[in-house]
Amino acid sequence: MTLLTGFSLYLISGPPGTGKTSLCRALAQKLVIRLSDRYHYGQLIEINSHSLFSKWFSESGKLVMKMFQKIQELIDDKEAIVFVLIDEVVITVESLTAARKSSLSGSEPSDAIRVVNALLTQLDQIKRHPNVLILTTSNVTGAIDLAFVDRADIKQYIGPPSPAAIFKIYHSCIAELIRVGIITPAQQLLDLRALEVMRFVENDATRLSLKLRDIAM
Repeated sequence: MTLLTGFSLYLISGPPGTGKTSLCRALAQKLVIRLSDRYHYGQLIEINSHSLFSKWFSESGKLVMKMFQKIQELIDDKEAIVFVLIDEVVITVESLTAARKSSLSGSEPSDAIRVVNALLTQLDQIKRHPNVLILTTSNVTGAIDLAFVDRADIKQYIGPPSPAAIFKIYHSCIAELIRVGIITPAQQLLDLRALEVMRFVENDATRLSLKLRDIAM
């Protein structure tokens, strides 16, 4: 029985700056707490796709194997839940796509295609363990090779925040600045619920809050 009813590889995509990496870290932290009765501790391993490739021929493959040997050692401890976070996975899988195209043209970059195939093989091996969850992020979903997309158990798009969410972000940041005494507003900022109750009518009590809402929109 694998982790989370069989879901072991997540692909989270969306524009830059929408919080994909932060969401993965938060998910890992939440699961460590939720599964504390099953696992004594958690390990989060963050892999930057740029670090998987070396300018020296055949060195990239060694980097991948060395990295997954260390990951396997962590997974072997059945009292630990292990999260493998691969940021900007499109960089890695784009190399596979490019390698395949070059292969058809007769100029195959064999080192690159071996590295990415090795990465996919290693991911297939570790995802079979019940105490591992693979989290991947991508800014450009359409560029990801189908060989990787097919491996993802869950594909989630994270778009830009809505105006209401932007308002809440600004509101919470300003509230924190007020709390620590960095700024002193001319009037208390109201949240969206309070503005709704007042039907967004502008007056002395709502003016600044409505201005913040306009900025968010």
